[in-house]
Amino acid sequence: MVIREDHFLELASDIENCIRLLEWKHVGPHHFLVMERPVNCSDLHQVIEEFGILAENRIRRIFRQTVRACIACTEKRFVHGDIKPENILVDLDRWDAKLIDFGFSRYFDDDRPFFYLEGTTDYLPPEWEREGCVRSLPATVWSLGLVLFEMCTFVDVSARKPSDIENVTDDVLRSLLLSILVERWQDRPKLGEVYAHEWLQYKKDETENC
Repeated sequence: MVIREDHFLELASDIENCIRLLEWKHVGPHHFLVMERPVNCSDLHQVIEEFGILAENRIRRIFRQTVRACIACTEKRFVHGDIKPENILVDLDRWDAKLIDFGFSRYFDDDRPFFYLEGTTDYLPPEWEREGCVRSLPATVWSLGLVLFEMCTFVDVSARKPSDIENVTDDVLRSLLLSILVERWQDRPKLGEVYAHEWLQYKKDETENC
């Protein structure tokens, strides 16, 4: 697992919103990875636990950067494989996001199904239980949708109910969530379509003080 992680970390190190691998080495039977870490940071799960529902500009900034990182990974023909709040590191001074933990990353072949259970069960899409397989890109979109859902609702995904989305008061944000969290993988938007959604294209957040 570690050998696979350092391979994909090296691939991702030049991606702006992925954690950067600084060094790796073998010492006897042990394998060490040295990665960058902002001074004042927490993973997104801890951030949600501490702050509850975040301000919309912060949600948008974190989600936009996370989607951008996922797109950049796919341009190198691999997916992160385990998108969840615990694997998104947030710089609390700048509210910038970086993907971490590439232990489940894998190369993909468009919509070719993947039959091995990898990643965190609560963030796997419904087709895993229904068909016993996932497609890497639609599964990534689903996991991103759950991350966005948690930031917007402060509801744990294991306790998620369809009606929870109705509590999201912003109509445009709610439309994005509804478009992502659909049962059929064929009906989910592509990563680029998620990034191009009007809610994510509100530019003020890029320059305002979060």
